[in-house]
Amino acid sequence: MISQQVRDEIFTFLVEDLNIFINTVDGGFYTSSPSRRKAALDQLTEKQPISIKLCTKLFANGHYAEVSMRLYRLAKAFGKPKLLIAQSASVLPADIRKDFVKAAIASYPGAIIQLRVSPELFGGMRLFLDGALLDETWNGTLHQLMHSIQQRLYVS
Repeated sequence: MISQQVRDEIFTFLVEDLNIFINTVDGGFYTSSPSRRKAALDQLTEKQPISIKLCTKLFANGHYAEVSMRLYRLAKAFGKPKLLIAQSASVLPADIRKDFVKAAIASYPGAIIQLRVSPELFGGMRLFLDGALLDETWNGTLHQLMHSIQQRLYVS
């Protein structure tokens, strides 16, 4: 049986260090060979207990979306993570993506972040966190504006 302290340490590693890693690593990581992935993950986990090294086997293959969902399911085994889905109109540049992921982890502790590209948003960002929506996209703003105009027309 795993002690609560070890479970908490593993959960913290998953929702912080590994979460940052899978969201900020360059795109070539997900198309690389399992041996290259293992080397990168070994470097990340060199200061972690052996149980963390076993987790790296789960991330040795698969695309970003698969790896992200595996991380979420694994974190559920050790705690109560939240799933934060962040949609943007285009792929975020590496420096902005890294800053966003760190800020999201600080703002939403225990959240596993999944970045998605949705070109239909035109610009801005949309966040889903456990059923709550924060829509700061151009598409959402236009929709709200049109709804407001329609409401005013019906009142007149």
